[in-house]
Amino acid sequence: MKKYKSVKQNDLKDCGAACILTVLKQYKSDVSLSRIRETIGTSNTGTNLLGIVKGLEEYNFEAKAIKADMEIFEDDSLPYPAIAHILKDGMLLHFVVIHKVYKDKILISDPAEGLKKISKEEFKEVWTKYIIFTVPTEQYIQIKDKKNSLGTFFKQTLKDKGLIAQIVVAATIITILGIIASFYFQILIDSIIPSGSIKTLALISLGVIIVHVFEVIFNFIKTYLLVIFGNRMSIRIMLSYYNHVLKLPFNFFSTRTSGEIISRFSDANKIINTLGSSILTMILDVNMVIVISLIMFFQNSTLFGIALVSIPFYTIIITFFLKKYDSYNHKEMEENALLNSFIIESFNGIETIKSLQGEKAASKKVDNLFLSYINASFKTVQLDTTQMFFKQLVQLTMNIIVLWIGSQFVIKGDLSVGQLITFNILLSYFTNPLLNIINLQPQLQSAKVASDRLSEIMELKQEKNQNEERISIKNISGNIQVKGLNFHYPMQRECLSDINLEILQGEKIAIVGRSGSGKSTLAKLLVGYYDISEGDILFDGYSIKNIQKEALRKSLIMVPQTNFLFNGTIYENLTFGLEENIELKNIIEACKLACIHEEIENLTLGYGSLVEENGSNFSGGQKQRLAIARAILRNPKILLLDESTSNIDSFTEKLIFDNLFKIKDLTLIAIAHKLSLIKNANKIFVIEDKTIVEEGTHEALINHGGKYKNMWKIFN
Repeated sequence: MKKYKSVKQNDLKDCGAACILTVLKQYKSDVSLSRIRETIGTSNTGTNLLGIVKGLEEYNFEAKAIKADMEIFEDDSLPYPAIAHILKDGMLLHFVVIHKVYKDKILISDPAEGLKKISKEEFKEVWTKYIIFTVPTEQYIQIKDKKNSLGTFFKQTLKDKGLIAQIVVAATIITILGIIASFYFQILIDSIIPSGSIKTLALISLGVIIVHVFEVIFNFIKTYLLVIFGNRMSIRIMLSYYNHVLKLPFNFFSTRTSGEIISRFSDANKIINTLGSSILTMILDVNMVIVISLIMFFQNSTLFGIALVSIPFYTIIITFFLKKYDSYNHKEMEENALLNSFIIESFNGIETIKSLQGEKAASKKVDNLFLSYINASFKTVQLDTTQMFFKQLVQLTMNIIVLWIGSQFVIKGDLSVGQLITFNILLSYFTNPLLNIINLQPQLQSAKVASDRLSEIMELKQEKNQNEERISIKNISGNIQVKGLNFHYPMQRECLSDINLEILQGEKIAIVGRSGSGKSTLAKLLVGYYDISEGDILFDGYSIKNIQKEALRKSLIMVPQTNFLFNGTIYENLTFGLEENIELKNIIEACKLACIHEEIENLTLGYGSLVEENGSNFSGGQKQRLAIARAILRNPKILLLDESTSNIDSFTEKLIFDNLFKIKDLTLIAIAHKLSLIKNANKIFVIEDKTIVEEGTHEALINHGGKYKNMWKIFN
């Protein structure tokens, strides 16, 4: 029977990518989910049909999207798997893979739930009537991406071989001491009590007390070493994830929510906890089961054989719950990401929430998201509890049967009471490590899902790695040429078309146009946040495609409309990211140019005054002026202001622009709506309908009588 593949989504918007990966796996290919996301242009709103079709074509599949009715499924000649567009839960656009159509049912792979059969009536209710049929072309070849797995994180533990060895030694000593103590009852019942030797009883009892004291001491040492091991793994995994994310391209952050990114820290915790317990289990418990098995076998082979009968039952229980664990873990982590994302958004937008009296609406949404997360978490716990119930049932039944059969041996005289009690104690030393090995299964499954989610991001190429083939220019003078620039976001319509402009070093130029015309997109392309689709941007004659991003951003500083201020002093915020020490006089000079120095001086601690989280103790205009001062302090060759003075009063705004216009060698690019600010610019570029429609000085454009003149009339 053909085995049908099913790939789970890591996040809510991954359904399109997961469907393509399901199709690829059906044809024996395996590609990372993150790579597919980039290929099909998955954004914060998900993936569209065009993205799915183009993505399949990228992997050498022929794909055709059509709109059809249920009658299409009567045609037996149609190729499967196919990808269908549905409406999940009555409101959420979603993709599923159709594997097979039966007489009354359809076998689908739902990225949120896995493989399942649903009736044709159920499918009809949710289907939007759009479906993509796909088959591999003659050019199709199997692809096998090298992907990180849970094993990759296990390799991290090899850096602590010495520490692991100490933990194993401590745990081994604890077990040996426990085994020694377990023979106390056999000696007590079979030898000491019948002999009536008080002296021997005292010596043996004191010896066992000493054994238990050492057992407690080594248990403390083992726990202490495990904490150190966990801390080291936390530093490696969590910090490496954070540092990796910081170095990812800007596009990564524009296509994922903050909750999706932050939830990976919880995933990292799952991996760290599993690594600690699994290493101890695999090294120590496996060996312990073997050693105890030998001791029990020589104690009584029949009773040992009964104990072994439990293993097949444990195996059946584990196998039965495997798929459910995988599905429930995915769902729990996905719901956690959604909850985290909205909580972060609500705190960031608290001012808007309060001004719109939206506390109830926000609270209601969090209630629903939290309830969904709790339900998903409860299902996982319920599954764990159910599995544990069956495991305990097997364990307790085995213990009773061992005592039952063992007691018969005692009655027949084949076994002493002391030997039976000792065997029963040894049974716990056999069962506990065995259960540790068995109970590792749900932990490993949860950690595997977590590692898949974490690896999906860790596999993404950093900007630094993308720079390897590029040149490093120490000083860009400020000459810029844009030639035939076209740009569109992945699988989206074109948002910039045939942009051509030239800026000379030291020129002060302005870019104007209506909201949504593409001004800010052009700014992001100039600073290298996105790769251009067609055409080129040249800095001093060098293509932006060949310049290292780090080198570019040292010479070109962009100040966006909204700026980041972190919790710290004003001085720390202004010098953030600068490696060398900056003299106070240079900071004061930058702040004077940004018209913020006097206000800082009026604060009790001046430049040592505290900035609260996100600059909440400063006005919007003050934050923008601090951001401009921070940019000036870096002495850029090119300063790009993207609506950077929108919250500043008109008088101060004009003073700032006058100051910037006086900096001789500074190339200034200003995106502004207030035309009076850029009246004295060397050139003004007017963007409309995705392209530059006019360029020239203020006077020339007014005399021309086109779009700019109309904008000037409206402004005045």
